[in-house]
Amino acid sequence: MIFRNTSFILFICAMILLFFIPSIHGRGQINMYMQMLFYTFAILGLYIAILIRHYKTRMTLVTLNLIPIVIGVVMHIFNFGIGK
Repeated sequence: MIFRNTSFILFICAMILLFFIPSIHGRGQINMYMQMLFYTFAILGLYIAILIRHYKTRMTLVTLNLIPIVIGVVMHIFNFGIGK
């Protein structure tokens, strides 16, 4: 129960950061810290989702937590932002 809730909260945090990272303007260091925070939330949510025993819940949360990671990697490769 705790793993499921924690994984879902980390997914929500990663998605919120995914929308706000492109709109942060600065000298680049703030943006870098936000990107590191985004990947930390996303990968930690993925790891916690893997610890769940129930198969369908685990697969659902793993898929949910892979979505922001894939979108973030594609954003870095093709240099575009969702929130712009």
